[in-house]
Amino acid sequence: MDKKDEASISIMKIIGISLIFILIFGVTVMATEIDIRSVQITMANGYTMTVVTTKTSVEEILEDNNIVVEDDERVTPSLDDEITDSNKIVITSKSEQEVQIAKLSESGVETSLDEILKSYSPIIEKIVVEQETIPYETITKDAAQGSEDTKNKVIQQGEDGIKEITYKVKYQNEEENQ
Repeated sequence: MDKKDEASISIMKIIGISLIFILIFGVTVMATEIDIRSVQITMANGYTMTVVTTKTSVEEILEDNNIVVEDDERVTPSLDDEITDSNKIVITSKSEQEVQIAKLSESGVETSLDEILKSYSPIIEKIVVEQETIPYETITKDAAQGSEDTKNKVIQQGEDGIKEITYKVKYQNEEENQ
């Protein structure tokens, strides 16, 4: 082997080692840029699961874990949002009114916010206090034992008592709600 061959082998070794170094350096930089987070997902039925992901979009996280959101369910934060610092996704059932509004908008019926608010009736809670009379008992003592005065006497005069019953009643559209 002459000097030219040795020099070219030496240069190839240097280039090979440099490429390996650059590759390792690049992988290290990429690994430090990836943000691995633990996200807690709570389903509408109360089931809670924790997943480890590098995704940041709520929709991507749910899709990655094969979680399908039904039409009658609401996701917090919304599907379009990025995951927040709390790292929690909550899936809840929509109220009946929200489902009706969604169906109306899907069917092409134009409703304004004012119309929706007019048809919306809030639930009003009232505290009701009822008073119930508790009858008194008259206590009498038999006076016939060894005494000439055989009349029964009232030892203590009674008075009706009052019992207060307090409960909460919910009303919607002026009708009592359970």
